[in-house]
Amino acid sequence: MAVAPGSQSVRSPPGGVMDGSDDLGNRPPRAGSAAAAIKEELFRIFYDQTAPQLMTFLRGHGASRPDAEDIIADTAILTWLRWDSIEDHRRWAYRVVSRAWIKRCKPGAEVCCADIDPGVMVTNSADEWVYEDDLLRLVDRLPPRQREVMLWKSAGFTPTEIAEELHLTAANVRANLMKARRSLYELLYGRSNQP
Repeated sequence: MAVAPGSQSVRSPPGGVMDGSDDLGNRPPRAGSAAAAIKEELFRIFYDQTAPQLMTFLRGHGASRPDAEDIIADTAILTWLRWDSIEDHRRWAYRVVSRAWIKRCKPGAEVCCADIDPGVMVTNSADEWVYEDDLLRLVDRLPPRQREVMLWKSAGFTPTEIAEELHLTAANVRANLMKARRSLYELLYGRSNQP
């Protein structure tokens, strides 16, 4: 995994996370069994692919790098402990980090409006890093709800999935996405060039 110049990769979950059971009594497969090895490999692949995306998602919501790393590590532990009972691991992880950030940012708040400091972004190349940096600076200028739905959309979720996660209607999500796209177009090209 390549990272932006001067940055560090997203840290792995703490050691020993794969040894215990969760609060619900779910026990992992016996160590050394084929099922345990498969579960560990699936989790490793999931974590390697998802953690950098979660970092970008949280940074887009205004989380500092240390806060994002803590939230991602906590989410990794929960994901491992509940692996067998989670239907869609990726979607579940995004839900958990989103809610954790909201709780950490402002208890009781719907959306966190912290300033974005995208100084360190996890990407595959320097060009992507510059692009993400510019994009996050523009997204930061959107109203909170538009910013939130745009970040979920950029993470690959459909309007219906976003609506379910944010407890909105799909029509409301689509309307906010349309407004966000229009605002971003105006920020990039000015009002006079709008189609």
